[in-house]
Amino acid sequence: MGLPERYSLSVPAQDPRDGPPAINPNIILVIRFLLTSLVCGLALATTIMCLLVVVYYNSHDPIIRPSWGSLIYLIVLGFFTCIIYFGYNIFLPLMPFIRYGDFLYSLFMVKLELLLQFAFCVLWVSGALAYASDLRGYENCQFDGYYHYPKPADFNHVCDLINWAVPLAYATFGVQVLLWFFETSFGLYTFLLLDQESFNEPHFAWGRRAYDWKHNSSAHRGSTGSNTYRARAVAAGAGGAAAGAAAGERGSPNGNGRGRRGAAYNDPEAAENQDEEYGYAHGQDGESELAEEMTESEHGQSRGPLALGRRGRRGYADEESVGSGGTADGRSQGHERGDSEAWHLRE
Repeated sequence: MGLPERYSLSVPAQDPRDGPPAINPNIILVIRFLLTSLVCGLALATTIMCLLVVVYYNSHDPIIRPSWGSLIYLIVLGFFTCIIYFGYNIFLPLMPFIRYGDFLYSLFMVKLELLLQFAFCVLWVSGALAYASDLRGYENCQFDGYYHYPKPADFNHVCDLINWAVPLAYATFGVQVLLWFFETSFGLYTFLLLDQESFNEPHFAWGRRAYDWKHNSSAHRGSTGSNTYRARAVAAGAGGAAAGAAAGERGSPNGNGRGRRGAAYNDPEAAENQDEEYGYAHGQDGESELAEEMTESEHGQSRGPLALGRRGRRGYADEESVGSGGTADGRSQGHERGDSEAWHLRE
């Protein structure tokens, strides 16, 4: 399921060679992988350091333990970060029960990826600040001899472990912010300058559609079974005949091919079939019809508002003829009796 092809007879298509460059999505994927791996590595290091503190106190019973709610929070957050990143970026996208277009597939959209990164920034800054406020500093690492338990000879070692965990927690938060800032910057660049639907792409194919359109990739020029992300446009300066030929190549005359339904309107044969279907013997393409409308307007032969289209203007003309007192199929009779009584006699 891909986006329909878009083109216009009046607005020239943008030249892919103009404008800002599109960054190779493989480069973005590699940078994101490296930064994510660094975040997970620092998170694991913080968790291991906090676990060593717990192991020390458990191995030196009896001893009074400090208030370490923030320490337990960092342990859980470190494991949680690695599990979420591995599952969200590697494990779940490979699952066979997640298919393109279903609800679970929408969980991989870039907008949710950015929200996830921001959420981890908030979680890590909260944990780092709380842990530093509770346990940082050797002045806070004092042996509690309230119950006259013997002080371990290597008690300074646990003080070192507690203080080493503080910079690790802050480093994890800093790299997490760097990852979020990098993804947000790339997302804004792509959204504002290249592709306004980039935030709806899956995060593992982020920027692929803009890059392929920019470099005219043959992989997205469209086989019926392929997942075509981008929308193509008729080259600038192409006339009605050229557009019709292009439409004939891209889609079937009735619009059942790969092209959009409007693509068939540029095909002369399709236009004639459409006109015969609606009761018109000879059809015109969009450019000639527009030229005819402008010519008639210049000579004072207006056929009604231009925005109505051909069928709408025909009905508009019929209503004007009814209002002028025509007698075709009982309309004049309805006009004489008033609009409130003969509304059902009008077409």
